[in-house]
Amino acid sequence: MTFDTDTLVITPAPSTGSHPSANNASSSQPSVGSDPQTRVALAMLDACQDGLLMVGTSGQLLHTNTAADRLLGESMRAYVGRSILAWIHDRGWTHVTEITGLTPPLLRDLLSRAVCDQGQSSRRVFEQQTGDSPRIVEERGTPVQASDGSALGWMLTWRDITEERQQARAREEVSHMMIHDLRSPLTAIIGSLTMLHDLMIEEAVDIAPYDGVLRIAHNSSAGMLNLIESLLDIARIDQDGMALSRTTQALPPVIDDACTSILSLAYRAHIQMAIEVPEDLPPVSIDADKIRRVLVNLLDNGLRHTPVDGLVTVRASASPGSSEIVVCVADTGPGVPVAQRERIFDKFVQLQSRAAGGGKGFGLGLTFCKLAVETHGGRIWIDEAPGGGAAFCFSLPAVTEP
Repeated sequence: MTFDTDTLVITPAPSTGSHPSANNASSSQPSVGSDPQTRVALAMLDACQDGLLMVGTSGQLLHTNTAADRLLGESMRAYVGRSILAWIHDRGWTHVTEITGLTPPLLRDLLSRAVCDQGQSSRRVFEQQTGDSPRIVEERGTPVQASDGSALGWMLTWRDITEERQQARAREEVSHMMIHDLRSPLTAIIGSLTMLHDLMIEEAVDIAPYDGVLRIAHNSSAGMLNLIESLLDIARIDQDGMALSRTTQALPPVIDDACTSILSLAYRAHIQMAIEVPEDLPPVSIDADKIRRVLVNLLDNGLRHTPVDGLVTVRASASPGSSEIVVCVADTGPGVPVAQRERIFDKFVQLQSRAAGGGKGFGLGLTFCKLAVETHGGRIWIDEAPGGGAAFCFSLPAVTEP
């Protein structure tokens, strides 16, 4: 947000012997003058639905608007032109913290930003303790500059997001219940398909004509269950963090198990798979089920973005000079643009390019991978594969002592 130098004309601060009261607040407001652009600018600030509070480079309050008065439950217009510390002195820290969330360290940071004109904007969310029901307020700080680039101060924008948070929480609770309700019937479907398959074999029924249909139904149900488990895990992590059942073990068997579970998908997609994992890797302390799901998600992602007759390779090695093991799942697909490599791990983010192997996923598998790996104390990233595709790599701390 940039203002011209004439946008706000501040009257001199009153002498130390006289404190303006609410009755003469207008005398300490910025003088409007005859410039119509100045009148329009001030009218726009006052009509804004978000609360606005502008602090000058000397720590003085330069401007406040009606929405800010409404959010605070009191008017600060009597303090315009004076140091914001005067308001804190009159009202007390307890009251100020209750209605603004500001503590002495936060206020020092705010004033330093106003004085030093730090270019980066700030954002925080605080709970406003007013009345019986607290409000959730989002605060954004923006540097304000004159047309010549000199610093004028810092603008705080306050927005009441209580209703938004309540609606979001309600949506999450409904989604969570739906996900829980979906998991039980899907588990029953998978169990029934397995039982049907076994009964057909037991009754000596020729299973060949039905094997393909049963396999598709089983794999599709298993894929849906994996998606639901990922949704539940992500919800748990957002709320309480991921719980791990760690054991110290070798990593190659976990990799083999993940590759075996995905092998049928690779076969149907006419994609080759290769495993380049030395057997003498140092042991790792991991939750084997979580890391197996990480590998399955990365392998599934690689298969969906690899064309027919392509190759998906799993490599693992002990990183030289460090106590970590690096695992990479590389494909021969189109790769991931550098600009998208960071945000691809966010929830529900998908690449713009169409997956070579068919439809896209829901953008949750990679989110689970990032959360699971980081909970293990590792990191996850994307490199370019030797053949030009994408290489999804993650690290795990190695166990250096028995």
